[in-house]
Amino acid sequence: MSITSKNILTNPELKKLIRDAKKIFNAKFQAKGNSCISAFPASLILLGDHTHYNDGIMLLTTANAFSVAVCSATEDGQINIAVESPDFSVSENSNNPAESSIKCGNLYLGNLISVLKNKGILKKGFNLLLYSNIPQSIGMGFVAANQLSFVDALSQLFEFKLTSDEILQLCLEAEKLYLGKMSNPSHYYAILNSEPSSIIKVDLRFKTFKLYRDILKDYKLLLFDNSNEIPNPRKICNERIEECTIGVQALRLYIWGIKNLRDVSLEFLARHTHVIPNLIYKRILYTVKEKIRVETATEYIENTYFNGFGKLLFESHEGLRNDYDIGNERLDMIVNTLAKETGVIGAKIISCSNIESVICIARKKDASKIIASISEKYSDKYSFKLNYHIFTSFGGSTNLKI
Repeated sequence: MSITSKNILTNPELKKLIRDAKKIFNAKFQAKGNSCISAFPASLILLGDHTHYNDGIMLLTTANAFSVAVCSATEDGQINIAVESPDFSVSENSNNPAESSIKCGNLYLGNLISVLKNKGILKKGFNLLLYSNIPQSIGMGFVAANQLSFVDALSQLFEFKLTSDEILQLCLEAEKLYLGKMSNPSHYYAILNSEPSSIIKVDLRFKTFKLYRDILKDYKLLLFDNSNEIPNPRKICNERIEECTIGVQALRLYIWGIKNLRDVSLEFLARHTHVIPNLIYKRILYTVKEKIRVETATEYIENTYFNGFGKLLFESHEGLRNDYDIGNERLDMIVNTLAKETGVIGAKIISCSNIESVICIARKKDASKIIASISEKYSDKYSFKLNYHIFTSFGGSTNLKI
């Protein structure tokens, strides 16, 4: 066994996940010959939601929840895929991946295979298992981790000799076939470049990133979800994209050189509220304010004012709820209750998730009490169980050939 890794295999969750993935792969496919394994953590947007289609700046981290891909070549050229995650299990044999019905979160895997085939990269058949402990409620970081592990494992197996950036671009191309402008490159930058306990700042206009190391070493990431599926989240996001596009077109009549909402200041927007319908104004207001929140949060992080950073998470939640019209009373209850709990630094809705969910940054020593308190209060109010997941910030990718 040879290992090349940005992160030596010290994480117990990842070790167990890889062992389990190998067992399931062997049982499902009874494959012969070499097999390759690739693993990537899920990413989470902390600030900057919905600014990515306006050349946004985002602050993200990665969690110790992983997608593991195990693959081997097939002698008959057949493509055999299985997906096992906390939320679903599916298998398919396909010689026509463009019509594949295999879905992994917000991604049809057929798109990914088609991109690889159409570019002449993938020419052989394979067995592949995607095995994950990432809950879908974590948002689009679930999709990014699965895509990266999928392509990276095949790249090892068939020696595609792809760079990290080339893998990133292939994943984005496939993602855009299904998600369109919803596709968010920041997740891929974060996953490929993160380090343990770090927050990463991604600037999509200049395609740059900056790491803030050891910021989260004393904190846990608490993910809460209530199992309620959000009806047609793609439709909601596409409506917001269209509304922001209309806003940009209107503002271009009054200032030259606006590429998108990243170029709009709060002062300029305030002077031109009369030329924009109220609904469009709200969407622009959220985007402009979120850009300011990210810039302010960066200053707070650099000056070790982490409580100030946490307050901006609460403000971001309010902006998403009031100006972007995303969320509901149940999610507000979770965030507002968390705001009163000792040890909570900040909390907000996860806005690009299929499931109603909230992310919270909390001091390690207080995490258990926070979970118990919010779970009891939610159950008392709604007579329904609140699910929770406890993560630490984790960085790096792992690949193995066995």
